[in-house]
Amino acid sequence: MLDAAETEFASLGFEAATMDRIASSAGVSKSHLYYHFDSKDDLLEAIFADRAEQILADKDRLFAGERELDDALMEKAITDGIEVLLAAHPGFVRLVVQECFRPGGRADLALGKR
Repeated sequence: MLDAAETEFASLGFEAATMDRIASSAGVSKSHLYYHFDSKDDLLEAIFADRAEQILADKDRLFAGERELDDALMEKAITDGIEVLLAAHPGFVRLVVQECFRPGGRADLALGKR
């Protein structure tokens, strides 16, 4: 459901995306979508929380057991992790940028602030 919502938000914009279209894209009923998310805002928040969790999990996995990394290795690991995330979720960057510039957008969530 999160992937379907991310795609809809990124391609149509948050305002134009509908819960009907998201449910249809996800292959679930609208009532099933509303069972998990009360609103589009809740769905957007869940997307940002999920992607942040993925980034942190990748960071922990990459640096597990490492005591010290030189700056170049650290930069490469972070860059590689971001590239993996973006490849898996191509609409995510577009969604973040849209939310940062949308009047009333959730830039706080997009930038990892709550």
